[in-house]
Amino acid sequence: MRVDSGPVVPCVHRSPVERRMLARVVDFLFDEVADFGTIAEAVISSRAGIGSPREVVDLTFDAFDREGGGALASWMLLSGNDDALDPIVDAIHDMIDDLHDVVPGAMREVTLSLVLLALGDALMGEPLSQSLGLPRTAAREQAERMLIEGALRAGLAGPPEAAR
Repeated sequence: MRVDSGPVVPCVHRSPVERRMLARVVDFLFDEVADFGTIAEAVISSRAGIGSPREVVDLTFDAFDREGGGALASWMLLSGNDDALDPIVDAIHDMIDDLHDVVPGAMREVTLSLVLLALGDALMGEPLSQSLGLPRTAAREQAERMLIEGALRAGLAGPPEAAR
């Protein structure tokens, strides 16, 4: 006989000390998960014509999927900590601030969309793309197109070559 105990509710009654400790743990874990230095280098290389927008997309998506950033963000939200995502948001914000000469204000909206696409893809991209009959890479391909279009609108790149 199975007894239904009702919905699982995360513990939301944490002391300020517990909240700070949890934030430090997340900060440490996210530093281990997402190598924003490598992503920043890829952005700079892409802007210089050495790298590609796809490299930026793949590194961002991998940080949330393969490296566990999406699972970490989900866990933090479920922990009930109101400031749970601060370390992740701060890390992304700091990286964009560090790239202010390379990533103008117009690209901040593209950054938001890229991160949200990567997070969503990490959490449910495989089953959703499969159910829609799309290739597993569909979200990455969309993100790459968005990054290229955003760079064109911001005047950071010329139109793609027809020979590609």
